[in-house]
Amino acid sequence: MWLKILGYILVFIRADIAMVVLYKADTPWWITYTVIMAVSSGTLCIAYYGLGKLLIWAGKKPWFQRLKKNGFVKKIIEKQKKPSPRQEKIVKWLAGKSPIFIFLLSCIPFVPYLPTAIIVVTRIMNVKNGIYYLLVANAVRGLIAVLSVYGILKAIF
Repeated sequence: MWLKILGYILVFIRADIAMVVLYKADTPWWITYTVIMAVSSGTLCIAYYGLGKLLIWAGKKPWFQRLKKNGFVKKIIEKQKKPSPRQEKIVKWLAGKSPIFIFLLSCIPFVPYLPTAIIVVTRIMNVKNGIYYLLVANAVRGLIAVLSVYGILKAIF
């Protein structure tokens, strides 16, 4: 029971580790997939539409004012303004590619920085209905990830 709770908490931090924990907790693959898709689709929408609207909404709340006084919000905003050198390289490389190629790349799981870079490129290129393409690719990527992790763990254990 505690493994399932730990797995559901880990989905917010590291989905790949959460898959392993949920597998060890005898959670069916489709439940793991559903939970991971709910969390990753939510974070994808937040990243796609930006944190600006969320920060405006939260700015009116008293708990946010306390975080603002502590400098926590300033650190987050500064961190988002400066992309890492790897992210910059990936974005520059992807910017010249076709939307279909970008969609196919976004279906590949377990590649660091790629989902973030694809969101940025989709916004830069103003791909029509880009959020829908990203959500479909996210579903495919999640399905591949969950089935591959469950398959590998089933073969090992």
